[in-house]
Amino acid sequence: MRDDDDMIDPFLNEIALFAFAKLAKWHERVSQSGFKPLNTISRTITNHYQTILN
Repeated sequence: MRDDDDMIDPFLNEIALFAFAKLAKWHERVSQSGFKPLNTISRTITNHYQTILN
């Protein structure tokens, strides 16, 4: 018999991949904008993205 968690994990992984892609696109736009205050936030997110998306 399967655990309910086995059915949930693929869905959560798909959401995490989607969120990671959106975050990467946002990071690219921030980098290209040249708006320095956003670069600070971007660096923080880059350093902590694994725990943010967890």
